[in-house]
Amino acid sequence: MRIYGLVKVINKQKRIYGVKTFSRIYYIYFKRSLYQTFKNYLNENNLIDLEVMEPKMQGEYFAYPVYYISKIKSLLLNKLYFSEENNNLSLKHLFKSIRNVLILDLEMTMPPFNYKGSYEPTIIEMGYVLYDDKGNMKLNYNEYLKTDQELSNRTINFLKLKPRDYYKNAVTFYKSYNELKRNLKKYKPTLIVYGKNDILILKKAFAKYNLPNILNYIRVINLASLIENYYHHKNEVGLFNLYNAYYKTDLKQTHDALDDAKITYEVYKAFKKDILLEIKTI
Repeated sequence: MRIYGLVKVINKQKRIYGVKTFSRIYYIYFKRSLYQTFKNYLNENNLIDLEVMEPKMQGEYFAYPVYYISKIKSLLLNKLYFSEENNNLSLKHLFKSIRNVLILDLEMTMPPFNYKGSYEPTIIEMGYVLYDDKGNMKLNYNEYLKTDQELSNRTINFLKLKPRDYYKNAVTFYKSYNELKRNLKKYKPTLIVYGKNDILILKKAFAKYNLPNILNYIRVINLASLIENYYHHKNEVGLFNLYNAYYKTDLKQTHDALDDAKITYEVYKAFKKDILLEIKTI
């Protein structure tokens, strides 16, 4: 359902706002990620055009969850803060500007079955591929990384690890860090990940080992977020589900870092094609 009207601030802490139309006020509710994107524009009496989903109770309010936003504008300043059309045009310029891409995927440790309490995963495998703007693979990298945790059966089973091979071949985080640093410096790529977790875990590893954040000097793109917003998906879609939708296949995920990085590149190519042609194929 489309709602078009003026923003009324109701409860910022609970991310609940009102939209005053000609006939009534509709209460709307933002999921956290969407709210973080638009919160600075949700000022009193700004004009908003959005699509919403079926309403449900949010505390004391019967509110419509926001599906996506088409436009936000300040009538007082006559300033357009956001429009989907302009956003898609910016995406197009972004993808045209990308030359080398490094697609990164990480696999992490998992707690034992029936584990209770907090758990901090560590990187156990790093894989990435680097392509130029002609689609030529310039390099690929895949290594198991040593961890200070004991490997749980859950980790071994999920990643289909052979413990003997792992302990024999795993390298230190310092070695994988220096190799990544060298490749980032040499090729100056745009780094692409699918989902936010890999970058968060990588930054924690930099801090843990007192290493400089080598991602500060390159462009980093969360492909999952761009795809979710462009196609108006209600939630983040799994990587292999996207690949299968784009390429009409039924490929199963192996949970291998290098394989996942290669699949992410194929998804990136398909998404880029849609962006440049201004179409939506899925």
